[in-house]
Amino acid sequence: GTKRAWSKLEYASVMAMAFSALLMQQRDAAGLVLFNENVQRYVPPKATATHFSQMAEELVAAETRPKSGLSETFHAMADQIRRRGLVVIFSDLFGDIYDVLGGLRHFRHRRHEVVVFHILDEDEVTFPFEDLTKFEGLELEPEILADPRGLREEYLRQFNEFCSRLESGCRETHAD
Repeated sequence: GTKRAWSKLEYASVMAMAFSALLMQQRDAAGLVLFNENVQRYVPPKATATHFSQMAEELVAAETRPKSGLSETFHAMADQIRRRGLVVIFSDLFGDIYDVLGGLRHFRHRRHEVVVFHILDEDEVTFPFEDLTKFEGLELEPEILADPRGLREEYLRQFNEFCSRLESGCRETHAD
């Protein structure tokens, strides 16, 4: 595939800041939680211009790292966010589908409104690879060198199944 203009993290960061700007224009507070294998940074909600700048600086400094245990992270966040509010998640949500949906249910159980933006790279959706390719493993799995033509059909089947299970799970959980 060709190199994208923005990474998933950059894309999610821009969307998160745009969303925060909309909330703050309405005089609503916005906060930020950065997570990978657990909560990395928590910036409690406020509605000031300096707070907006602080969130932007945190996002610029953020690094992508393998994540595991989204369930634990979401449960910890649900417990940490005391006041009922709007929880907006920007993530590829890669991980065990039951764990991810269990974490989303915890937010709903705490009576938060939940909105999920499923951030994906076009290559993840279309699997356009033709030549012998080195694939990085998710989480702690090793890299593999493979002929992608033999993997494409099964990869797309599993990927599409994951996405549709995630979508129906969000509907059942009343997450948008």
